[in-house]
Amino acid sequence: MAIEPRFGLEHVFELAREKDGGFTPVIFIEMLDRLPRLRRDEFPIDNEQFENLKFRVQVWKTGAIELSSSEERSTEIGKSRDDGLDLGY
Repeated sequence: MAIEPRFGLEHVFELAREKDGGFTPVIFIEMLDRLPRLRRDEFPIDNEQFENLKFRVQVWKTGAIELSSSEERSTEIGKSRDDGLDLGY
């Protein structure tokens, strides 16, 4: 939890992509969505730390959604577009 506040989520994602070329914010979001499926007793932390973890997961998820949307927009900008037949109008 100490890496993201220090470097920012975007930089952490860049580092993740360097280690795993298939990493995307969408995959990260999918992993974060699994937290509620885990039992509370699987976390060897006190209740305050657990609540902080749940809060941080939501912050990360929101950031990942924003980064994912941003990446999709920049990918779309770079794509060529075919608007169909040119009717000469």
